[in-house]
Amino acid sequence: MEHFIPFGIGKRQCAGEPLARVELFLIFTNLLRKYRLEVPPDGYLPNLDPIPAALAFPRNYNVKIVPL
Repeated sequence: MEHFIPFGIGKRQCAGEPLARVELFLIFTNLLRKYRLEVPPDGYLPNLDPIPAALAFPRNYNVKIVPL
């Protein structure tokens, strides 16, 4: 995702970007420490090929979140 710029760039860059990135990192690492992600019994691994469109969107898939 080289071209994804959620906080702007240059002089107009969001001053809270470093804090937001740290917060997101802490939230996701804590979730990964407490839960395991699995493919549900009736599910399948997601197709990682991009959908051709003007914007990049992930494909829909199911995931099972299991407490450790």
